[in-house]
Amino acid sequence: RSFMSIWDSTFRLIFIAIASLIVVGGGLFTLRQVGMTQVPPPLEHPLMKGPFWLMARGDTDSAPLFSAQSYTAALELDKSIILAVDVRPSKDQQWMVFGRYALESHTNGKGALEALTAAEISKLFLKDKNGNVTDQKIMRFEDFLRNFPSERLAVIVHTAEISGVKSFLQTMQSRSGKPQTLISSPNQSTLRVLRKEQPEWLFGSDPSTWTRLSLMSALFLEPLADMWPDYMITPLRTAGVFNLKPRLVAEFRRRHKPLVIEADGDEALSDDLVQEIRGVLTKRPRWALKLRSH
Repeated sequence: RSFMSIWDSTFRLIFIAIASLIVVGGGLFTLRQVGMTQVPPPLEHPLMKGPFWLMARGDTDSAPLFSAQSYTAALELDKSIILAVDVRPSKDQQWMVFGRYALESHTNGKGALEALTAAEISKLFLKDKNGNVTDQKIMRFEDFLRNFPSERLAVIVHTAEISGVKSFLQTMQSRSGKPQTLISSPNQSTLRVLRKEQPEWLFGSDPSTWTRLSLMSALFLEPLADMWPDYMITPLRTAGVFNLKPRLVAEFRRRHKPLVIEADGDEALSDDLVQEIRGVLTKRPRWALKLRSH
């Protein structure tokens, strides 16, 4: 009798577990189907009608990353390239063309760029891809905008401070005409604030948004994910894990979200993936030019 009682209790627990899985699975399936019925219209924007977005952080095969010489070399390869500029504020809130937190990696300086004034930063020299110090210096963003006027521009904004965002907007006011601007940032709060101020710009996804999308996709709930950015941007891999899962890429296509990958030609792209992407963010545009012919 004791054995039968234990068996009966075990059977009930197994039955409850199976029933719960069925209910949860059914609920997830229902939620997924509800999400699939909601299809937003394509975004109307001049950049959406233009050619492949080849966004170049200069050409590091020719000159140091973040240098004026590097951007000049990229435009010499192809005038239709969209220059992609990383910007970060100095201690005195002057925006500088530099995308790393620590100066050691790409200059002969030390510490954080934000800890130095623009005058102090102007005394530093950039390193080339082999780590050799060159005669190239870190530019002020306002000088970049003056020296490289263009209707289309991609900017990667490195700040989480609201005061920094305001000074960035003031610097961007120097652009004349009707510029077409792509904005991305490691900080979602920065993107949200900028979007309220400049809704005519196109905003890319931040790392936290991508992580959340990947989690939703793992639960088969990507149709319900909040895809607030105008376009999705990601490295091919994060910590060795391939980011572009087929189901997630298919969801971008369904929602008319352009996909941009960060890549420098270190890994071959499949023809299927090349057909899915709207653009590339790279510091080696010679490699990326080949993709545009597909």
